[in-house]
Amino acid sequence: MPTSQSKKLCWGILGTARINEKILPHLIASRRSEVGALGSRSLEKAKAMADEWKVPNAYGSYEAVISDPNVDAIYISLPNHLHYSWAKAALSAGKHVLVEKPLALRSGEAEELSALARDKGVHLSEGFMYRHHEQSITLLELIHRGELGAIRRIQGSFHITLPEGPNIRTNTHTGGGAAWDVGCYLVNFANALMGRPPTSVYGVGLFENSYDDALSGILDYGNGVTALIDFGFRGPRLDEMQIVCEKGWIEIPHPFKPSTREGIRILRKAKKETPLLEEIHEIVDDHDAYHSEVMEFENAIFEKRTSRLAGWESAAGVRTLEALLESARSKHPVILA
Repeated sequence: MPTSQSKKLCWGILGTARINEKILPHLIASRRSEVGALGSRSLEKAKAMADEWKVPNAYGSYEAVISDPNVDAIYISLPNHLHYSWAKAALSAGKHVLVEKPLALRSGEAEELSALARDKGVHLSEGFMYRHHEQSITLLELIHRGELGAIRRIQGSFHITLPEGPNIRTNTHTGGGAAWDVGCYLVNFANALMGRPPTSVYGVGLFENSYDDALSGILDYGNGVTALIDFGFRGPRLDEMQIVCEKGWIEIPHPFKPSTREGIRILRKAKKETPLLEEIHEIVDDHDAYHSEVMEFENAIFEKRTSRLAGWESAAGVRTLEALLESARSKHPVILA
């Protein structure tokens, strides 16, 4: 296990998902990382992807990747229902872990993984790549500095259209559904903006074939502050957020896939006592958030830096999504605190 930058962080990849193509280039190009192994339940698939990306070792099981003595860190891009079990296996083996969102499908499991990482002295991170984009960093810093005053209301939407036919994203046996697929982004950002989880939630959902196809929710943060969110698989594509504060508001056309063409709009109350607002259109520098995600993970290992995602966020996000789904099914609010 590397303790200084004299040795590269050797990664093992679990799964052959398409998202691997987003992060592999940055792991391979990094001065502080290298990819040493890739595993799949199909050795043929593992070899095909390993050959494509020039990964030296391909395995026909996930266990073999975790057991490889040269592997220091595990990247998990498996279906949602496998995140907890394989993250637990990797952490138990003393490996650092980067797991795609959601960390788990039950809040108790997310809490267990966080505790296990602490006990083993290894780093655990949930793969919300948008949090590593300069736009998200800038917005959170602006809010937490209090330049626009306290948050009064958050509104957010995230809708996509799925292609026709069977889709793992709608398979309830593998952790499918809109909440775990797209709703998790809205919950994660709302909690990060507020700096705490909601005290209660109320959800209204459309459930077809047992999964949540679309859902609207109210996250109550106390003192009259709410986040109003809606998300689903019925498209057309829509991803936007608005943050209303005491001294102005922020409009974000694409919070989870930032665009340098549109940027963000920050509207502040003018200095004089007048209903007019001054508008500031900010274009945030474009860069690959996956690159920054890799860099931050490396910083946590080599330099012991604190993660941008606070330790409480993953379990709180899972707990909030659990409660939203419970509320939508029961048609009653769910108290969290």
